[in-house]
Amino acid sequence: MTTPTTEETMKVKLKFKVVEQTQRQNWYGVGGPTIGSVKLSPVSGSGDASDENKKFYEATPGGSIEFATVNNAALQALPVGAEVYVTLEVAQSA
Repeated sequence: MTTPTTEETMKVKLKFKVVEQTQRQNWYGVGGPTIGSVKLSPVSGSGDASDENKKFYEATPGGSIEFATVNNAALQALPVGAEVYVTLEVAQSA
């Protein structure tokens, strides 16, 4: 691996699994958007895990990601049990 230059940005790719999804009433009450929360954990490397999941688990054996959204399409795309890639990239300063 080479060290990124100032023109390049290093990215880290993770593989997580959706472990919980909840929805609640928005802060405005009836009529506004529903607020959904999604919780993710790293994929497991044990049991009958795929070779890919075992490799990701070796690099990222623990952690969690949780976020809230009012985007219903995003909630539908992330059902409990779905495995997703998460790419981390340092944001450039303004």
